[in-house]
Amino acid sequence: TEERIPGPAGDVLLDVIKVPAYGPDRRREGLLGIGRDVTAVRAAEAESRVAAAAMEHGGEAFVVVDQERRITQVNRAYERIFGRARAEVLGRSAGPEAGLPADISSRIALAARGGPWSGEVRCERADGAPISTWLTVSAVPDGEGQVRHWVLVVADISRLRDSEAALEHMARHDPLTGLLNRTGFEAVLGQRLAGGPVPLEVLVFDLDGFKRINDSLGHAAGDAVLVQVADRLRRLVGANGHMARIGGDDFAVVVDARPSLRPLRWHERVMALTAAPVQVDGAELVISWC
Repeated sequence: TEERIPGPAGDVLLDVIKVPAYGPDRRREGLLGIGRDVTAVRAAEAESRVAAAAMEHGGEAFVVVDQERRITQVNRAYERIFGRARAEVLGRSAGPEAGLPADISSRIALAARGGPWSGEVRCERADGAPISTWLTVSAVPDGEGQVRHWVLVVADISRLRDSEAALEHMARHDPLTGLLNRTGFEAVLGQRLAGGPVPLEVLVFDLDGFKRINDSLGHAAGDAVLVQVADRLRRLVGANGHMARIGGDDFAVVVDARPSLRPLRWHERVMALTAAPVQVDGAELVISWC
């Protein structure tokens, strides 16, 4: 049995064995107790249980691998993030078949040389969907200080990256038409110019009389005109170039102008986009570029 007794530095937990004590006449005279201090042992066991519970119920995936890079343990977050059951991956190699990077051994080698390694890596769910993750690789020394296992802590940062991508898209695109805005168009044009001496054709247009449409029919009608013009540009240019709404009724297009593509006559084709009227609330509106 275990008993707790007060000590000078706090309670002491003893593992006690008690046996009867007999006198010369073989009459029982009391008990003989032998106690072993297990305070430190029980405290370490309690810490281990807390650590195990924290790992099992934490929000980040934990993957423990041995020296042969076989998976010996995963937690619930791993199952949730990777869409793989624990039984499917225990004993398997830590790599693509467990949703981890193919070069995981090189990450472990880096951690072995320089301490814990951290970095962003791409993992994969069981259904093939990619996962943006932040991976930390750390050694797990045993009681003798020997490293026989490694723990991989995988944080799912997919939502963060999706949010960043959405903000980046908003910063470079016009919310009404979905085309590039001025910032996005300038960035694309800069990239095209930096790519080498490839001739480009840059076309800038604005709608003639657009203010009159806004003033007479309202801004909703004006927005509908802009959306339809943008759709026509998108269908015309497609993957051959980039389109932007760079101002109120100002549009821009950049396309490849190599001699072999000149017969496409982009200027004339863009100008012809306004030949047909646009439909707004059942009415036909005649528009033109200027």
